[in-house]
Parts: sequence; structure tokens; C-alpha cells
Amino acid sequence: MVNRLGTCAGPVSSHSPAELRTMYYTPCANKVVSNFTNEGYRLHCIEEGRSPQLLVVITMYNEDEVEMYSTLKKVANNIEHIKSKKLPGYEGDDSWKNILVCVVSDGRTKANKGTLAFLRDVGVFDEDAMNIMMVGVDVQCHVFEFCVQLKKGKDIADSIASKHLYPPTQVVFALKEHNAGKLNSHEWYFNAFAEQIQPEYTVLLDVGTMPTARAFYLLLAAMELDPQVGGTCGEIAVDRPIPHLCNWVIAAQHFEYKISNIMDKSLESVFGFISVLPGAFSAYRYKAIRGPPLQAYFKSLTTPMHELGAFQGNMYLAEDRILCFELLARKGQRWTMQYVKDAIARTDVPTDLTALIGQRRRWLNGSFFALVYTILNWGRVYTESNHSYIRKFFLCIQYAYMTANVGLSWILPANFFLVTYYLVIIGFLKDNWGYIPTDKISPYAKQIAVQVFSLLYGSSFLVQLVAGLGNKPKHIKNLYRITAVFYALVMTLTTVIAVGFILKPIIDKFKAGLKVADIQGIMDNFNLVDAAAFVASAGVFFLASALHCELHHIVLSFVQYMALLPTFVNILNTYSFCNLHDLSWGTKGLESSDGHGPKAGGGKGNFKDAVEKKKAEEARKAKEAKIKDEMEGAFQRFRSTLLIFWLLCNLGFAYTIIVLDVNEATGQQGLAYLKFLFYTVAVFNLVRLVGSILFLFSSFKLKIFRCCIRGTMEERIRAKAKRRSQHPPGHLV
Repeated sequence: MVNRLGTCAGPVSSHSPAELRTMYYTPCANKVVSNFTNEGYRLHCIEEGRSPQLLVVITMYNEDEVEMYSTLKKVANNIEHIKSKKLPGYEGDDSWKNILVCVVSDGRTKANKGTLAFLRDVGVFDEDAMNIMMVGVDVQCHVFEFCVQLKKGKDIADSIASKHLYPPTQVVFALKEHNAGKLNSHEWYFNAFAEQIQPEYTVLLDVGTMPTARAFYLLLAAMELDPQVGGTCGEIAVDRPIPHLCNWVIAAQHFEYKISNIMDKSLESVFGFISVLPGAFSAYRYKAIRGPPLQAYFKSLTTPMHELGAFQGNMYLAEDRILCFELLARKGQRWTMQYVKDAIARTDVPTDLTALIGQRRRWLNGSFFALVYTILNWGRVYTESNHSYIRKFFLCIQYAYMTANVGLSWILPANFFLVTYYLVIIGFLKDNWGYIPTDKISPYAKQIAVQVFSLLYGSSFLVQLVAGLGNKPKHIKNLYRITAVFYALVMTLTTVIAVGFILKPIIDKFKAGLKVADIQGIMDNFNLVDAAAFVASAGVFFLASALHCELHHIVLSFVQYMALLPTFVNILNTYSFCNLHDLSWGTKGLESSDGHGPKAGGGKGNFKDAVEKKKAEEARKAKEAKIKDEMEGAFQRFRSTLLIFWLLCNLGFAYTIIVLDVNEATGQQGLAYLKFLFYTVAVFNLVRLVGSILFLFSSFKLKIFRCCIRGTMEERIRAKAKRRSQHPPGHLV
């Protein structure tokens, strides 16, 4: 028998329906999340005979009440917009009954007190009821259910006096007793709540992420119009970036986010496989991910870490990437993913360098190993999935692109050093700085300057290794700031010299005195192919952003991003590889639990039983300590091995290029390498540009075509109404 308490909640009229006046609380003691339904727990909507077709999960940790209110208000705006646009299945005054919002909080003691007070005020939390009902029960999750009607207002204070209400929203507030990580919060959502309700669509959101009013509608409409789309995502944008452009860390992230959406997400959407649908803002067709994809998604929770290993442990720091690949390669299916440009959600980003380093350590390690996993298992797309031959052909192109991208990123520090070495050092020694005169400096002074510069550059990289191996970024903030400033100066100098290197033929003619007859000579000496490759390395950013009507964002943040680019390449990469043994965030805080249900008694309670129980407990602890020690040793060994291999690859590549790329006839050094690098980057960027243009074309043209051949939204509404009449929701037994 499952205990449930119903209490009066919220200042609602007595004439309102019971579900707008009653909050339901259920203490859940199932220690295996997937046993939620089997152990007799039922959500109130199921008991009422309703089966909502849209589930929204909002994961929270310790965010404050302002962030919670803002996110809930944005969700309410989206629900209102879905109703007004009459999305199939969500039309009419009772459309709110077909939508359920689940707020999952990661740990009762970790939750912000102000947030709990706000949730109490809106009627979806009752601490007294929780304390009464949990007595004598080993509660794993406190489930509160209530139909919330938020008041409209700019903020919490403004909403108190407002008389305007949002439509009712069915809310389930799941307060986990223990802090077990965001992935465990998703496990409660998917394996307990969604598995019981069996929705058609599910939207993933984080507290603090604020979707625009039509974001949900656009994500869902994309799946409505194409039944083969199994997952969608929109644009995650930096919240209020323009006022913070003076903060170079925020501005650089703003540029990075914009380019990622404009070029990378667009390209991947054209192929049909998006490498990551962010857990902070994305939507899935539930039947597409139910079963094997979700099992793979939660593997790090169901497999002991010492069995999982360091490779998969790091890989599951980016479990959302694993879910996307499993969706694409699902056996017997042909699910695709789609990027929806106009579905926008805004979020806060790290405001200082040390916070950024900590965040990117998880992102870089997780994404790298997840991408390697995807490449190694890509054959499943051809042997197991049911994609068409045309789709598989284009996915083969995407596979080649991803593989080349991984190879290039692996030696990124070496490439950055080589560009600096040839343009700055060799260019300085050979007076090839273009419009910057260096020929009047004595050879001895040049040698001293080169040695000092080389020492500073080498020392900065060595400092990153030492700092990354033994320190947390927040403890050595100034060291990272100084290094970042040094790298920014190097980047500025390198960029100026690179421009001069390309324009040198013109500069030489101007120095000699330009005449009309010399114009043809300039064009003969001016290598248009080299110049085009150099321009394509950065110029495509502006062209693509202009096509997407986002040019002003790129222009205003380009300088800041370029200044911090070597920080992204050297500092963030080095710190990430130095901390491959650290799997915190995605897998932290997992608390062990032995058995299920009430704790078993120990025999008859005599002295002999007590001694045996103590010995068994000591043996268990000793075994766990041994396993933990062996696991930590294996993880550190993995970190050291891969870090050394990464360093040797970069050092070996740089040394090989320096030794081999010398033209003995002319004495030129690095010219072939620089051309090859510029051409390679240009090809990568041109591929991204073509993908971005094709995405725009598909957005404006193919969507209309799909509507014509598959029916309008009105026809979808009629089809869903007919399906509901044939298969009405019933009580779960």
C-alpha cells in the first residue's frame, strides 16, 4: 500500500476544481528507480485517467528562487503559446491537462531554502507534510503534485500584485533525498515518471535556462512535421551578451556559442545527426529513445565505476552525446535529429577564466571521448540502423569530417605553436614581418629577442602542465590570468604578422614606388589562392553570420574571441588532459545503498550475531577500500599515459615539421606547412559554410514542401483526435 497525503494548497477559490486546490504528496522508498511503477506508485494524473503527451523536465540543484521563477514563467509562456498555436493534441481550454512539468531537485539538503519557500508559496511543496509522512520510511524521493497557476509579472515581487494568471500547469516536484547528480535526476524523470506516463514528446530543461515563448512549439512542430525526427534542439544563447561585451570571457563565449549554432549545428542538422542535443534545452520523441538508447544513457549509473573504466567514465561526462549516437544508430530504426534555429533559450555562462576552465574540463573530456566512441562505433549505423542508402552516404561524409576534426584537434597546440614559430620567430629573423621593419635590428639583438620569446612561450606551456596536474583553477587565479594575457599578446602579434605576410608583395611594390605599369606585376606576385585561404580561415564567420542575420553579434565579439583563442587551445586543453582522472560533475555524489526496502535485522540479536555482523561490515569496507584504491590508481595511470602520448604527439609533430619543411634552394622555412594549414582550415570552414547555407535553404524551402505532402497542422490535429478516440487513456494497473 502506497501512502499519499492530499492537503489544501494555494489561495484558490473553493469553487475551483479539486486538483487546483489539493496538493498530493507521496514519499517514494523504491531504491531502484525503474521499480517506481512496479512497487505501486502512481502519479495523480494517471489516477485521474489522464496520460499527458508532453512531459517537461526541469533539473535543479541549488539555484535560487529568482532563477526558478524565471524558468517556470518561461515554461508557462511556452504552454500558453502551444495552446494559442493549436499544436496537434494541445488545442482547447483543457490543453493544459495534456502537459506535465516535472521539477527534479538533486538532494534535499542541497536545495536552496529560498527556492523551497517559493515552491511552497505556489503550492507544490509542503515541508510539514513531508516530515510527517517520511517517519519510519527510508525515503528516496519526495514527490509533490499540484496544478500551479502562476501570476503574470516581470519578477516575483511584481507577480504578487498581479491579477493576470497563466493557464493551469500540472507540476510534479520530485525532491530527491540524496544528492546523486543530474544524471540520476534524469533517471527519476525517464525511468519513473515518463515510463509510467508514456508521453509522445519530452522536453529537457535546466533551472536558469530561459526559453523564449515559442521555443517549445517550434521544437515540437519540427517533430510533428517529420515523423522520422527523433530529437530536436534549438539555440542556446548567452543571456544579455551585449551589455557584457567588455568582459572578454563572456564575449568570447558569446562568439563561440553563435558560431557553433550558425555553422556546426546547421551542418550537422543537414546530415541528420547532431552530435549533441544539450540536456539543458532539447526535445525528444519518447518512443525514439525509450529502451536501448536510454539504457546506454544511464550506463554510468548502472555499472560500477571500476568496471566502467577511465575511457567510458570520461565518455559519460557527455552522456547526452551518447544518447544522440544511440538514437541515430538504433537497431531497425532511422531516426534523425534536427536543429531549429528560431527556438532560442538563454542561459548564464561563466564570467571569469577559472570558472570557464572548470566547466570546459568536463565538456572537453566528455566530448572528446564521446566523439571517439562515436567514430569507433560508426559501423552500427550501416549494419544495424534502417537509414536509406542516400542518408548513409551523407552520414559517411559526416563521418570523414568528424574523424578529420578529431585528428586536427588532437595536435591543435602543436599547430598553434608552429604558426607562431614561423610567422613570429622565423619571420622576425628573416625580416618577413611585412609592413613592420625589422631589417635595421642587429642579428645579435634578434637572437636575444628570439631566445627570450621562446623561453616565455615554452615556460608558459610548462606552467600549464604543472598547474593542471596539482591545483584547482580557483586557487591560482592570477597565474591563469597572467598566462592568458601573454597568450592574447602573442595572438595579436601573430595576427598582425600574418596579415603582413599575405600582403607583403603589395607592400614591397609600394616601398619601391608604385607605378601604373606595376599593377600587373603586383597581381603576378600576389598569390590569390593563398590570400583566399587565409581570408576563408576567418572570413566565413562573417559571411555565415550575415546570412543568418547575426552579423552584429560576430562583429562585436570577434576581437575578444581571437584574443582568447590561444587560451582555449593551450590552457583549456592542457588542464583537461591533466585531469582525465577527475570524473566529478556527471558522476559525483553517488551514494551507495544496499538492498531495497527496510533494513533487515541481524539474526536473533545475540552477542554472536553482533560480532559476525561487525566482521562482515569490516570485510565489506576493506573490500570497497581496495577496489577504490585500485580504481584511482588505474584512472591516474590512464591519465598519465594519455597525457604523455598527447604531449609526445604534439612535440613530435612540431619537431618533424620544423626539420622537414625547409626549402634548401631558397632557404625559406615553413612556407609549405603554412599553406597546407591555411588550406586545411579553409576547407573545414567552407564545408561548414556550405552546410550552413543548405540548412537555411532547408529551413525556408523544405519545411513548406513537407507541409504540402504530409498535411497541415489542422490535418495533424484531426488525425490525433481520431487516434485518441480509438485509444483513450486508462488507469495503469
